[in-house]
Amino acid sequence: MIRGKKILLIVALVTALLALTTLKMYFVQGSTGGTLIWNANRAYLFIPVFQEGYRFSCFGYLVEFVREIFPFGASGADDKHSYSEVLQVTPDAVQRHSFDNMKFDSPNVVGQTIYVGGYQDDGKGGLMKWSETHFEWASPEEELAVRTARTSGKIPAGPKFDDVDGWSKRAAAGEVTSETPTTGFAEKDAKVSVTLDGKPLTFVMNSGYISHEAYIDLSRPGQPNERIWYLDGRTHRISRAEYEHIFGSR
Repeated sequence: MIRGKKILLIVALVTALLALTTLKMYFVQGSTGGTLIWNANRAYLFIPVFQEGYRFSCFGYLVEFVREIFPFGASGADDKHSYSEVLQVTPDAVQRHSFDNMKFDSPNVVGQTIYVGGYQDDGKGGLMKWSETHFEWASPEEELAVRTARTSGKIPAGPKFDDVDGWSKRAAAGEVTSETPTTGFAEKDAKVSVTLDGKPLTFVMNSGYISHEAYIDLSRPGQPNERIWYLDGRTHRISRAEYEHIFGSR
């Protein structure tokens, strides 16, 4: 009887150990850093989103939990994925365009054309121009025009500018401040008021740098505020199917 109980205990312990080392847990977290750019008639929000994926066995998750409690530092991401969105805003509507496996840097304008440095997850990259519903690769002549505009100062350095060929730009992020030593850091919403086709609009923006919840709200006169974009970038546990949908089969 005692021998039988010992065997059952050993089997149970081995089974539990195998489960801890073979059963997988999947997590994803996201971050963003967008840009608002507008002229007298239309406004655009260029929003790249970066996702990091983490795969742990149950035992590995326990080890990671200990690493984060003690000063060992968290593990790096197992997988990465990018996608981007462009929101075109008029006084009456918001049009959305999504681009998977793609990220881009802050947009700039030469003449009336918006250019971005775009990069795909497969490594392909270069200068692209926005064509109302999609991106197109810039021609060599356009690349030269953009380089010339940068070196001459026609494209201002920094995250914002005003009235360059009728266009203005702001980061889609608030101001990060340290209120007091006890409360720590906080991100105050950024409010940007624009006039499109003679109608005033106000964007209220937060990058989620502190809260990991990024959002962009739009206020129109006589209408309730509208949340036109949101990202919950906090770390979430997801299913294997969801993980593979984002990062591919593993």
